[in-house]
Amino acid sequence: MAVGLSGKQVLFILSQLLPIVIVSVRGQTTQNINILFVNEVDNNLANVAVEVALNYVKKNPQLGLSVDMMYVEGNRTDSKDLL
Repeated sequence: MAVGLSGKQVLFILSQLLPIVIVSVRGQTTQNINILFVNEVDNNLANVAVEVALNYVKKNPQLGLSVDMMYVEGNRTDSKDLL
């Protein structure tokens, strides 16, 4: 069963991961991060939250992060097929 995340939950998860990544890239110039974002159709709040986090990372090169995001959308009726 696919569980949809709210925008607040996505921001919380990203806020927990970002400090860990920042600490780990001190010796490097850029850390590449690949993210697969699976979201339910019409969950616009989660989409906006992820876009805000990505824009923050892109506008702050001193973080040393390069993010490659892949988006996948599905609905509850085809969640098993999607995963």
